Amino acid sequence: AIGPHEDLLTIVKRRKLQWYGHVSRSSGLAKTILQGTVKGRRRQGGQRKRWEDNIREWTGLEFGKTQRAVENREKWRKLVAKSSVVPQRPLRLRD
Repeated sequence: AIGPHEDLLTIVKRRKLQWYGHVSRSSGLAKTILQGTVKGRRRQGGQRKRWEDNIREWTGLEFGKTQRAVENREKWRKLVAKSSVVPQRPLRLRD
């Protein structure tokens, strides 16, 4: 549920972290793709930001630690709630 004053970036971060936890606890194709263990070559061009990069940036945990953290759902939920908060920007006054 979206709160009346919840920032869009907060919603995106929370849902992305929740989905990451859900998929990381499974053993399907989505987990294989998310962890980047699919064989093949990357496209030409600059390095793009990966899911893992977002998760690391938002939680402050290395990849291995996030894999262990998702196993405890209650701890993961608390980490998601804490990590998805976006700092408030000061309100601009209009003329």
